[in-house]
Amino acid sequence: SLLYAPRAGLELLYKAGYVDCYRRVNPRTPGYTYPASSPAGRIDFIFASPELAPRLEKSHVVVKAAGVPGH
Repeated sequence: SLLYAPRAGLELLYKAGYVDCYRRVNPRTPGYTYPASSPAGRIDFIFASPELAPRLEKSHVVVKAAGVPGH
């Protein structure tokens, strides 16, 4: 089940041509969205379709947003 294999789910999206918006614009910045003493990887993703991806101009992590509670 993809619920227990999140990396497999991500691979399906990549193989279908979907683009990780943050990684496309920020190839070297970690972009962690969850505070941890030793983060192992990102947990939040936004994907763009193959048709939309070429229009992507910027993507960033919002650490704190007014009026929005944490995870």
